[in-house]
Amino acid sequence: MNKKIRGLFLSTIENYMAENDLRPADIYKPSKGKVTQTLTHRILAGTAIPDNPEIIDAIAIAIGADPKLLRRYAAMDRCSSICSSLKVDKNEVLGTSMGTKTYKVPLIKQDKIRKYISKEGYVNKDAGIFITPVVDCGPQAYAIKIVNDDLYPKVERGDICIVDVGEEVDRFDFGVIGTKKDIFFGMIRVYDSFYVVETIQHFTTHNIEKENTLFVHRVVDIIRRKKLKTK
Repeated sequence: MNKKIRGLFLSTIENYMAENDLRPADIYKPSKGKVTQTLTHRILAGTAIPDNPEIIDAIAIAIGADPKLLRRYAAMDRCSSICSSLKVDKNEVLGTSMGTKTYKVPLIKQDKIRKYISKEGYVNKDAGIFITPVVDCGPQAYAIKIVNDDLYPKVERGDICIVDVGEEVDRFDFGVIGTKKDIFFGMIRVYDSFYVVETIQHFTTHNIEKENTLFVHRVVDIIRRKKLKTK
C-alpha cells in the first residue's frame, strides 16, 4: 500500500498517542517483535494498514485502545483502499434504462452461495436471473445480491456484485474463493502461497493455501441498490 490512507485506524492511533504522550517506540518495543519499527513508522505515515489481528491487538494494547474496535477500523480502512480501485456503477437504480442493451446473468443471494455454486466454481442453473447493464464481463459471469452488512460501508444490503469467472484477482480485491471444504466471499488479499479472505463487521479471517484453492472469481462491478428519496 503506497498510497497514503488517513482513516479511522490511523486517526485512532494518533489520538491515543497524543492523549497518553506516546512515541513510536512505545508501540513497537513492548510488542516483542510482533510490531517492527519499520511497520510502526509506515502505519504512522499512513502507508500501511496491517491485516494480522495479532499485530493490531499488540498496537491496541500499547496505546490503550480497544483491540476489537481497532481491528474493525483497520478492516474498514483497508476496504476503502481496495474499493477505491473498483469500478462502481454510477446509476443507483438496478437494471437499465430504455435503449440500453442488457445482459442476463445468474443471480445468487450472498447467503446462498454454497447452495448455488459448485466446488468446481460452476453456477447452478436453478439460480435466479439478474438483468444487468454491465458489458465487460464474460459469458460465465454471475451476480451476488448482498443480504448483510459484512462488507459495509462499501457494499450494502441490496447491492449487486457482478462476478466474472474469467477475471484474475489482483493483490487487493473482492471475490469468491472455493476450496474442497467451503466457499468464501469477501475482501481478498493475495500473497505468494496463500489468500486471505476477510469481512469487516465481524472481522472473520480465513487463510487459504493456494494449493488447496479450486477457483477464484473476481468482483468486476458493483451496482448500488435503489435508495428511497427522503423528503
